[in-house]
Amino acid sequence: MRRYKDLDGIIASGRLGEAGNAYVQQARRVGVPVGFAPVETPKGTRPSKARDPQRLEALSETYGIASPVERLVRALAGPAPTPARIR
Repeated sequence: MRRYKDLDGIIASGRLGEAGNAYVQQARRVGVPVGFAPVETPKGTRPSKARDPQRLEALSETYGIASPVERLVRALAGPAPTPARIR
């Protein structure tokens, strides 16, 4: 979608062949693709931060697992906010 912008662009590219074009035409009836679809994380599915950061740090140092714990904490926090686009 990024390269061709929309379904018409994909078809016009001529790269799909007859079967691929037929598939895309059928896909139009199912749903319209979008470039961004925000999905909220349901409450109770996973924590977004450590309950006791100091205890977690102490344990990670004790067991020598600071690097994987840091990666886990970053992953649980979710993606970094993206800067606003200037128009």
